[in-house]
Amino acid sequence: PCTVSCGGGTQHRTRSITVQAANGGVACDSTVDQRQCNDVNCPVDCVVSAWSAFGACSASCGSGTQTRTRDIVSQAAHGGASCPTLTDTSACNPDPCPVDCTLSAWSAWEGCSSSCGGGTQTRSRTVEVAAQHGGACSTVLSQSAPCNTHDCPLDCTVGNWQAWSSCSLECGGGVRTRTRGVVTAAQFGGSCDIGLQESSSCNVQACPVDCEVTEWGSYSACSLTCGGGSQTRSRSVAVQAANGGAQCPALEETVTCNAEPCPVDCVLADWNSYEPCSASCGGGTQSRSRNTLVQPAHGGQACAASTETRNCNPDPCPVDCVLGQWSEYSACSLTCGGGVATRTRDVVVEAAHGGKACGITTQSMSCFEHACPVDCVMSEWGSFDACSASCGGGTQVRTRSVLTAAEHGGVACPASSQSQSCNTQACPVDCVLTDWTTFSTCSQSCGGGTKTRTRNVAVAAANGGKVCGATTNTVDCGTDACPVDCVLSDWSSYGPCSKSCSGGSQTRNRQILVAAAFGGKTCSATTQTRSCNTNNCPVDCVLADWTTYSSCSASCNGGTQLRTRAVVTAAAYGGAVCSATTQTRDCNLQNCPVDCVMTEWSAY
Repeated sequence: PCTVSCGGGTQHRTRSITVQAANGGVACDSTVDQRQCNDVNCPVDCVVSAWSAFGACSASCGSGTQTRTRDIVSQAAHGGASCPTLTDTSACNPDPCPVDCTLSAWSAWEGCSSSCGGGTQTRSRTVEVAAQHGGACSTVLSQSAPCNTHDCPLDCTVGNWQAWSSCSLECGGGVRTRTRGVVTAAQFGGSCDIGLQESSSCNVQACPVDCEVTEWGSYSACSLTCGGGSQTRSRSVAVQAANGGAQCPALEETVTCNAEPCPVDCVLADWNSYEPCSASCGGGTQSRSRNTLVQPAHGGQACAASTETRNCNPDPCPVDCVLGQWSEYSACSLTCGGGVATRTRDVVVEAAHGGKACGITTQSMSCFEHACPVDCVMSEWGSFDACSASCGGGTQVRTRSVLTAAEHGGVACPASSQSQSCNTQACPVDCVLTDWTTFSTCSQSCGGGTKTRTRNVAVAAANGGKVCGATTNTVDCGTDACPVDCVLSDWSSYGPCSKSCSGGSQTRNRQILVAAAFGGKTCSATTQTRSCNTNNCPVDCVLADWTTYSSCSASCNGGTQLRTRAVVTAAAYGGAVCSATTQTRDCNLQNCPVDCVMTEWSAY
């Protein structure tokens, strides 16, 4: 074989000297021949550097990703293994992000604690989603505001009622009245809407009303067409009697109609069962009847037939088979070994229509049952078996078996085996070789070398014996690649910081110029990371939405109303400070009303 599988090697062949030159004969040529082999380029696998350190995470919380890379040190060539992936991504910062609480909208303001003279009203909100993982949440869940600060109204006061006047009607409902005067007038928007005059029903008993009815309607259709029916007419109440008036007369009237007798139809009972058939086969008849339950009258429908007949048992009657007499037995079918003699009889009348079937028409009996002579029967000769010796003379045998043994005086069996000579030629002599010598020292310690061993012919092959194998054997050795140490470039400058405040990171890198291979010194780290911008980030103030304005502090002559908003997140680390959390505006600027004030009534 070739000393190497690629990149150019050598392969050898040898020959041995059968007859040495002597007595001035032609000297032997070389017994070893060498040629080049496998001169195609060897495959070169792709070589990549060690992984860099992972870069900064894409998210500070809630699960992000970070990436590391490696470079190609040498490309694959001549069919070598292609390069693996150069980028690797990993999950990072899986801790959940802070979640600020979620507050409901403010509820509507509750009712004021006082309707006038100054009270308070409140509203509230609830935490719908609690803060999680260090998120912020305002503690202001309720607010109060002043309300109804105007003076309470004073209603007017009135005197006692005068006596009732006379009723306007004697029955059916009349009206009477009485009056009273104002003693003290209403103030501060108070009411005097309590009425200075009052009316009351009187003589409410109803006046008597007599009943009134309409004219009679037409008679209805008769309830029956014969046998005596009835028909009705009616009238309705136009005005009902009331309050002791005259009562209503009868509203319905009935008379007789269609008094002549009705026709009566004949009514028949159900059919009785059919009587037995007049014949069991070949066709007969059977009848059935029914009774009259109601006779026809007054022109009613007449009766239908009360008897009927039908055919029955139409199938033909059965006919039994009739057979003739037995014949004499025939001659025996064999002269030995058991034969058969038979006899027969004829069918005179065939069975029909389910009649009794015919019996057997043939009978047999045994005859001449003594055994016949049997000759021996042999199988064909089998093939000769293997020779008892592969050379130098041997024997081989063939056989046959008895298929049928001779019996009852038959011909006896001949010989069942035969033999013959075989393989009389001289035996071949195989070549015998000495043991291999030990291998020589390898030609190279690494990068690919060769080593060789030899053996001699002890007995030459003869008479077609097995020829000798190779007497020289060369194999590859020192095939391990020579070690290559890693070589790195200088460090790059640090990159920008990943955050402007609250702690970030920045990274610098260096490249692998030559990757370690075949046990050479491995590469040290190609990425370094350090902290940066560790100062806290500024937090701006965050305010809630404005509440609605409170009720005006006065209903007239000018008042004020107030609205507020809460601090959701306070400013910190130099963030924007909070603006105003309260606002006031004027309201109800119109002049207050002045009620009329009157003196007491003079005497009539």
